[in-house]
Amino acid sequence: MAEQWRPKTHTFHFPIGEATITLQDVQILWGLPINGDVALGVWHSLTPDQWSDFAGQYLGIDVHPNNIKSGHILISALCAELNEPIGETERSHQQRARVYLLAALSSFLFPDCNSTSALLNYVQNLINFERLSWGIAVLAHVYRNLCCTAEKTDQSGINGAMLLVQHWVYARIPSLAPRLLNNIVLTSNDTLKGPYSVRWYGRRSFEQTPTHVLSTCRSGFGLSALRPNEFLWLPYRTIINRLPDECRVDVNLWTYRGAILFWATIEIHLPDRANGMNAQLGAICLRRGWAFPDFGGTSQVDHNVHDVMNLGDDEPDPQPQQLRRSDRVSNPPRCGTGGHKHGHRRGR
Repeated sequence: MAEQWRPKTHTFHFPIGEATITLQDVQILWGLPINGDVALGVWHSLTPDQWSDFAGQYLGIDVHPNNIKSGHILISALCAELNEPIGETERSHQQRARVYLLAALSSFLFPDCNSTSALLNYVQNLINFERLSWGIAVLAHVYRNLCCTAEKTDQSGINGAMLLVQHWVYARIPSLAPRLLNNIVLTSNDTLKGPYSVRWYGRRSFEQTPTHVLSTCRSGFGLSALRPNEFLWLPYRTIINRLPDECRVDVNLWTYRGAILFWATIEIHLPDRANGMNAQLGAICLRRGWAFPDFGGTSQVDHNVHDVMNLGDDEPDPQPQQLRRSDRVSNPPRCGTGGHKHGHRRGR
């Protein structure tokens, strides 16, 4: 999939046209919130002793300074802490919750393919965890790492939530999805038990699926020869009303067009860029009684945003900190570029 990604448009290029992962996919597939505060923070550079004290204060973990490298702590140390008895105070429960969430962030939402450690800087995002738009953060992180991989052909791995990309492929290209062995037939009144991607966590078979065979995926049986009837532009049409509330509560933000942020990462979300996906946006607008947005012709990512840094140590430009339900395509949040540092920072 990384070979099909085009950084200038933030889309996958297939023989049938362009397609991309959108906020709709993130919320339906994983049930992540996309309406809330942006996940930003101040990047701290502390000594090992200071990081050790930090871990003790916020996570309740006694870590030797030698086991913390550049603000990274081993995920195995976090998992070991989860097996320890928990204290009875409210503070102890808060610390244990942060340990669990930090392990989940570093291993599931924002993984690093070359590391088995977690970034302690992320702890500051756990104070108001439920108020943050984690779906936007994950999508921005995925966009950035797909762009980095597409621009560096010698890169051996891909950071970011590539499992989300895999689930997106399963939903839209059924020929590449595993065959479900315990698929339960639901009636029109049944509600799905969890986000849409949960369906691929049961018993499944890959006997008729070209998995881990790069040559097959590149050949006439894979992406390079994808035919129109093999790609689903509206994969959620039949199940949208049976999804849990957390998977469709922010439907009016699925058509949001503008900047998406996560720490130093600023990317552009352009759900209209893929022509075939306009049918998807049109269906949403029709159901909600909205006028279909006029995007003003062909859209393309301003690649200068890839150089914007927002680490929090400079005075930021005034910008909205929330994507609220009242925000529509016609009034997207803006992010300025003045006063920020420039350059790439991988994995942040």
